[in-house]
Amino acid sequence: MQKKCVGVSLGALAVLLIAATTVYAQTSIASVGLSSGWATFGQAAPQGAAPAALKVGSLTTQTDVKSRWSDGSIKFALVTVNVPSAGTYAITAASAPAGTLTPTLPSTPSTDLWMSGPLVYEGRSVVTPTAGATAHGFLRVVFDTRVETSVAALAKWAARDNDRTMLFGAELHVTLK
Repeated sequence: MQKKCVGVSLGALAVLLIAATTVYAQTSIASVGLSSGWATFGQAAPQGAAPAALKVGSLTTQTDVKSRWSDGSIKFALVTVNVPSAGTYAITAASAPAGTLTPTLPSTPSTDLWMSGPLVYEGRSVVTPTAGATAHGFLRVVFDTRVETSVAALAKWAARDNDRTMLFGAELHVTLK
């Protein structure tokens, strides 16, 4: 009789532990109201809440981690998602999805010029991202480029981004002659 009670108690404990783990994995870190279409926003997470990535509802979500807690979990991240319909979505911890999107840099100077002369060049190039040989159906990457013949302008740009937390563009290595 005592052996059955111990067996039942251990079985009940195991079920409770599995249920608690499942509930913890789906615990909402936050919620966000979104309209339909592409959305990118910043999200802070409590220490230990999201070790690898964040997920918006059940949607495919990209998480770009910008800072981490001392335990390696996400402290702040940029979250991108394509929302099919407006609503309020739960943000939960997730495993990191595989894959990357690599934009192709323009191979020729832009023909959409705003300025072009001996002191400054400013133009816009629009590039279609590809996955292998397949072009994305509707996504486009826009490069607005300004190049000046001024060392002070390059130093000013570097000073604006000295903490490196909000860099969204490409880094260019320039040799001045």
